[in-house]
Amino acid sequence: MDMKNIIFNYYNIYVDNPIVNNDNVSFNYKGFDYLLIPFEQDLSVLKNIVNMDSELIKMGFLCHQIINNKYGNFLSSFNKKNYILLRILKKKTDQVGLLDIIGFQKKYIINSKLKDPTKNWGDMWQKKIDYLEEQMKAFCHSKNIIINSFSYYIGLGENAIQYYNKIDNSIMKKSVLSHRRIFYPNYWINYANPLSFIIDIPERDLAELIKSEFFFGKMNEAYEDASFIIKTKKMSKNSFEMFIARLMYPTYYFDLFEKALLNEDYEDKIISIIERIGYYELFLKRCFNMINNLVEINPIPGWIL
Repeated sequence: MDMKNIIFNYYNIYVDNPIVNNDNVSFNYKGFDYLLIPFEQDLSVLKNIVNMDSELIKMGFLCHQIINNKYGNFLSSFNKKNYILLRILKKKTDQVGLLDIIGFQKKYIINSKLKDPTKNWGDMWQKKIDYLEEQMKAFCHSKNIIINSFSYYIGLGENAIQYYNKIDNSIMKKSVLSHRRIFYPNYWINYANPLSFIIDIPERDLAELIKSEFFFGKMNEAYEDASFIIKTKKMSKNSFEMFIARLMYPTYYFDLFEKALLNEDYEDKIISIIERIGYYELFLKRCFNMINNLVEINPIPGWIL
């Protein structure tokens, strides 16, 4: 069955020329752009994602609208995968910058019924590292680029965990709309995707934006935005430490590592990450010093300072 028939059979939408890009399918219908994408998360989180999407749209946040199929289900199954249809409610190429993110965090307060249990980054990060070490042993015997860089980033990740575990987590933290990842450039098509939404503290998205800018954009943008956050955001000692811990944890490398296991093309992107190691160590040091001049926080590892 071709994609035109799949879309018609599930949604009663006839499309002449759907665009297929890997597992994603995009098309336009009655003036709206649509995106049909795989749902790869645990099914237990679907209800919360749908509720959050609905609540945010009611509040005026033009995130992509989840559309149910003609059978009344949010998931459509074909090609041995579950898919979900999104209607794009805003120009998908609009870019979302630091000030936009800060504004959204202030404006769209998370309803208490949508909040997830308090996340412990240290526990999640440790589980991720344990998993990646297993993948490394099983699949990377001939991948020299990964073999020669993996230990460094595992060490950096473990340092981030040690730093996080020293933070006073008894302090109540504000929950805001957050994202699993912030991409660069930060286009609306990615930022407003409800499948990327999670509830977490503000420092998550701020740090992920900075890391994305540093490694996939221009380093000077990362410096400028980090400086703006540190100097103007009026963060507490606890918030600054969360920000530093998140900056230290190398999500950018770990994400590419997982992709490189399946596609050797991603090894070139890993090289571009590795080439910025020294620059990023200097960046972490400068961020720490800027913060420490405002409020004394826990020191970062001595090898970075």
